[in-house]
Amino acid sequence: MNQRLRGIAVVAALALGACAMALTILPACAATRPAGIARSIPAAGPKRVAAFIRHSFSVRPHEATRAGIHGADGLLVPVTEALIDSERAWVADFAAAGDPAPALARGATSEASLEAALLDARIRRIRLDLDELRPFEVDPGAYRPLVDGSIRDLLFVSTGPLSTRLRYIARRLEHVPEVLRAAQVNLDHPSITATETAIEAYGRTLELYRRDLPWFARDLRDATVLADLSEADTLATHALLGFIEWLQVDVRMRSTGTVSIGADRYARVLTAETATSVTLDQVAQRVQGELQRSRARRDSIAGVVRFAGGEDTALVARRIATADSAAAVAVARALRRPPGNRARWRARAALGPASALDAWAEHVAGRTFDADTTAPARRLAAESRRLGRRARLAAVIDIHAHAATVDDAAAMIASRAGVDSATARGLAVRAALEPGSAVAALHLLDYAALRDEAGARLGARFDPRAFERALTAEAPSPPAAAGNLVLRRLGVK
Repeated sequence: MNQRLRGIAVVAALALGACAMALTILPACAATRPAGIARSIPAAGPKRVAAFIRHSFSVRPHEATRAGIHGADGLLVPVTEALIDSERAWVADFAAAGDPAPALARGATSEASLEAALLDARIRRIRLDLDELRPFEVDPGAYRPLVDGSIRDLLFVSTGPLSTRLRYIARRLEHVPEVLRAAQVNLDHPSITATETAIEAYGRTLELYRRDLPWFARDLRDATVLADLSEADTLATHALLGFIEWLQVDVRMRSTGTVSIGADRYARVLTAETATSVTLDQVAQRVQGELQRSRARRDSIAGVVRFAGGEDTALVARRIATADSAAAVAVARALRRPPGNRARWRARAALGPASALDAWAEHVAGRTFDADTTAPARRLAAESRRLGRRARLAAVIDIHAHAATVDDAAAMIASRAGVDSATARGLAVRAALEPGSAVAALHLLDYAALRDEAGARLGARFDPRAFERALTAEAPSPPAAAGNLVLRRLGVK
């Protein structure tokens, strides 16, 4: 990987981390919705799907930017109670106007049924967030996609002249103080895990404002853009410093909330993330079995590897970091230039959960970085990554379905995944704060199961390259929901 690609990977990974915490809602009233953005979005699929996508991007302009829609790149929408009420009413009216899609027990049988299932799952997840989970009230990190991810996407995912992107960044930075003021009104008794994690994460946002933006603007010759960016960056930095101090002094003292959302709510998160009728018990049993098998494979490979002076250990660590970066780059490239049918890919990305996009990127990266099985250290790195993902999903189930603490989950991960305490703690914290994103591990299991099924049913006619083309054609939908359509593209009846 060359230096430029490595740099993109690092910042894309940070942006992914911010977007993994993004909520499925960002309300806006009619007066603040960017009217121009709707005209920039091509119709995709049924009218109901297209209407939802237009509304979704209109009230989430930062997500529209990430998806390659640039009608409102200079806008951020602060989240207030009035705006949340407005969005709650819109979603209720939209849901009442259409028939709910039937639950997909064995996957979609047509493109229309897949899109209907994805739309229904998205609506159910939005309503769960709005009415019950209320992440804007209990997670200070919920605002990072607005004040951090939206800036990184303009820098590293969007295309176009740098001066134009910096002009839009300046406009977004102007909204940062208002976004953070609204956050101070909304936040009420988060968990101490959420507060401490947010304080650390906003420190990275501070580096973005103080270091990265000036570096990118160093050769800019447009004096007007430079002046606007300098003023907006200064105001945003000042607001962020005050917000961080408020989290440290005020919010930390009243961070008495719990991280667990409960078994019933997490079961609904699972069905929304997979767009199927999968149950919590089914997922738990499957993950536990896969975790045991993955640990056995990892230990078997580790027995072959002879560590000498830490050199092979360092190689494994570098291999894991490189594969992680490759997944981030895969997302950034796909968002810049979607593979296959662009309109359909963007529609699926808008309707589907973020975990499905993450899993697809992991799969794409794995084709390159996990394919070479000749070097034991590389095989060990690949299996270690899989083991870590599955352990995090197991920790999510422990925390949210069985009320385990973050410390309990970290101890479980350290024991069952065989990782150091710091790594285990990091995975446990992510499990607590990002219960939906961990479902990417389940999607990856579904990818493997789908490939096995295609191979078994096609026999000698199975072509791995044709399988990948079929998979990409249905990406980035959850594979459990889109599996039948992938098999149909391969000629499986």
